[in-house]
Amino acid sequence: MLGFLVHDEGLFSTASAVGACCALRTYEYQDTESIGRLRIHFFRNKFPNNYFATDDRYAIGVAGTLIFNNVHAAAAVALLLDALHAGRQLVDCFPLLRGPYAMVVVDRTKGEVFVLSSREGLRNCFVTVRNELRAYSTSLLLLGALTEAAPCAEGVRQFIHIGTTMDGKTIFEGIERLPAASLHTYSNNRWSTSRLWRLQTSTPDPGISRRNAIKTMTEMFARNFEFARNIASGRVVADLTGGTDSRTALCCLMEQHPTPVASTSGPEDLLDLRIARRVADALGIEHYWYWPASVQTTDADIARAVELADGTMCPISLLKSIPYYEEKARRFDLITGGGGGPLFKDHYWLFEFNRVGLHREPHWDRIAKFSLVAHPIQDDFFVGFRDRILDSIVDLFQRHSSLVSGTNNQKLDFVYYDLKTPAYSSQGFSLTTQFMDVFQPMLDGENVQYAINLPPEIRIRNILQFGMIRGLHPELSWITTDAGLPSIPPVGAYSWLRVFRARRYIETAIRKLRIAVSGSSGEQTNKSSVEIERLRTLGYFDLLDHSSLAFSSIVSSAKLAAFKDSPGRQPNRNYVIGTLAVQLFFQRVKELREEARRSAGTWTRSGASIGTG
Repeated sequence: MLGFLVHDEGLFSTASAVGACCALRTYEYQDTESIGRLRIHFFRNKFPNNYFATDDRYAIGVAGTLIFNNVHAAAAVALLLDALHAGRQLVDCFPLLRGPYAMVVVDRTKGEVFVLSSREGLRNCFVTVRNELRAYSTSLLLLGALTEAAPCAEGVRQFIHIGTTMDGKTIFEGIERLPAASLHTYSNNRWSTSRLWRLQTSTPDPGISRRNAIKTMTEMFARNFEFARNIASGRVVADLTGGTDSRTALCCLMEQHPTPVASTSGPEDLLDLRIARRVADALGIEHYWYWPASVQTTDADIARAVELADGTMCPISLLKSIPYYEEKARRFDLITGGGGGPLFKDHYWLFEFNRVGLHREPHWDRIAKFSLVAHPIQDDFFVGFRDRILDSIVDLFQRHSSLVSGTNNQKLDFVYYDLKTPAYSSQGFSLTTQFMDVFQPMLDGENVQYAINLPPEIRIRNILQFGMIRGLHPELSWITTDAGLPSIPPVGAYSWLRVFRARRYIETAIRKLRIAVSGSSGEQTNKSSVEIERLRTLGYFDLLDHSSLAFSSIVSSAKLAAFKDSPGRQPNRNYVIGTLAVQLFFQRVKELREEARRSAGTWTRSGASIGTG
């Protein structure tokens, strides 16, 4: 993947920037462009999804996956370059751009620079503004190092409590995640910013029938995958679990690319694996199973994971997944799956009990408590805050909900997509695009726009997705999902199938009861598989000395010591690993900062300079 760093020379020097870029472990410095006082640096990793095009006038760099007018990858960048030469503006091209990307466009003739985030904001890009000087980068750690950013107290608190940061925050003070669909334009020596798209709610049309909704949604998904026609057979993989979402995406993909590979990761006795194999057999496609061999974690593994996680997700939980990503990147060019599936079915039954279509606020306190974490919250782990973390999140949900009008289910969908998706889903997309291209139709903005404004009765009980699966591949109808449900809409002659949903309701009721009583759902998390003793053996617990923490002023010394004494059980494990993750990020930033300073000193003494690209 390609990465970029755009900055004003007055914010930090070109020599420092190049030195820090060269110090990255997972990327290699490529080139630098100059537009007035701006410097635009490009760096790339070893994987083939590096999208960069340049000629006498333009330079275009794309981090992530680009689909333009149903053309994909390098061909899409070339097509965009042609469109710009034909006189089209980037803002005019935006409606035809898809995929999780962050893009920089340099117009040397006009002396302009554009930074654009995708409609969904799923490929991270970050910005800092100081005294009207700006810097943008696809690497948060790089930006944190070069701006010498201090820890952001609220960002650190969110990351350790809930595993991510919300509402554009990061773990660094003064550095924010770019909003989705935002265009940042440098022209006439100044920056301007505009929002090109945002999810909108509208009154559901009661005249839309279930059959028409299923037909329209199927056509939209299938049309999204037109670009996959040009990818070689066997080079497209669809993550397949035992659930409904991934099955729906796979069926729609096969309308354009009939020979994908289905992929599942997990132990041999995993229910998802057994169901996925049955689905693949029924469809007559190859199934690829991966389960990593037991290999001891090394310092080099952790160092690489820290940079790949880039201050946005737990690097420790990535350790066993990295070989899987590498293997998929070797075998495939594009991956898809069912991310965003709740927006196309009745995820609100978990919180609203299907009392939907009501003009009132959702139960945000219930949603915050039951949807964010599976471990007991320990607010006293932090000091200096006047509120509890869940109260803060509830307030954030309510403020975000006030941005739109509509029914309770529409507001829930809006907050899920506009707030939670950039916070959580961007982690996986930003990681995956460092290895290969990815596109998931259930997170495409236009598809979501259609789905959230459907009459809610069309989405309850998985009617919409089951209808799509049955319409495309009826042979899958009686292969039950991991919830024990056949892929048949439980309506009309099949209304009796609703009895099979009892298991789902009971399991959810038990999970909620556990959270209400003990503060924990009892579910496993990625952090639960971490080899705590291996981390201790390698000396990483030394980084958890309270006095050495970069953010020690907001962490309780006594609570941290108690968690370190018994790190194998929850919630101790979550807080120990979360704290270690943040400390590893700040340690890496310190290393990058020192390298940038050394590089700047070397350049100053030698009188070297960098030419334009």
